[in-house]
Amino acid sequence: MKGKIHFESELNKGSNFNFIINLKKENLILSRTFPRTTSEELFEASKFLILVVEDNDINLKVTVKFLQKFNSIITTAVNGKEALIKLENNNFDLILMDCQMPVLDEYQTTKIIRKSGNKIKIIALTANAMTEDRAKCLEAGMDDYLSKPFKLIDLENMLKKWLIH
Repeated sequence: MKGKIHFESELNKGSNFNFIINLKKENLILSRTFPRTTSEELFEASKFLILVVEDNDINLKVTVKFLQKFNSIITTAVNGKEALIKLENNNFDLILMDCQMPVLDEYQTTKIIRKSGNKIKIIALTANAMTEDRAKCLEAGMDDYLSKPFKLIDLENMLKKWLIH
């Protein structure tokens, strides 16, 4: 169509795409420029599928309540074994995984996920806030670590860090 396309992109700011397509309609050339979309706007407009693996009912309710503020579709599991089953049948964007779970713990669950080749982002949620606890989570194959109790802004920052590429 003998058009032109141009874009400008700034890391962590967004991208601006411009294009011109020559269409003949009564000898007019039409042009349309779309506004810049920032990563913040992309985050707010997206629906993310998140698996929350948490065996404590109160912690689960708080985490789900927080996630509902971010336009997320949330699935829950109460242990690692249940999480693996749900992971087989869904294409989640991220897993928030409690540490110290029954049946199949967070470390075993993460190792099984990683051995399968799945690169899903896994964030540890734990009350253990020591440096060695963080290192153990990362060593097991988790991508990041959020200590409990966490604030809404902490969860939001973690989601933005791992869901907006």
